[in-house]
Amino acid sequence: MLRAIREHARVQPGGLLELRHPELSVGIEVEIVIMVEAEAPCAPEKPPTLASLVGRGSGCFANAAEVDGFVRAEREAWDR
Repeated sequence: MLRAIREHARVQPGGLLELRHPELSVGIEVEIVIMVEAEAPCAPEKPPTLASLVGRGSGCFANAAEVDGFVRAEREAWDR
């Protein structure tokens, strides 16, 4: 029967990993799968405010008339 042991380890200099576990006996055969956690991208310390996002989506419509036309078409699609 296959059994999984989940452990976390920190990579040491030179790419060295050391794992000790009391349930592992000398001489048994094991398969090792290494799953690396993705490094978090540099994120701002606090989330942006709604006010700071206003205007960032500019360029989707050339003018207010295009926006009105799009909204009108969406509303008409809801009524169908």
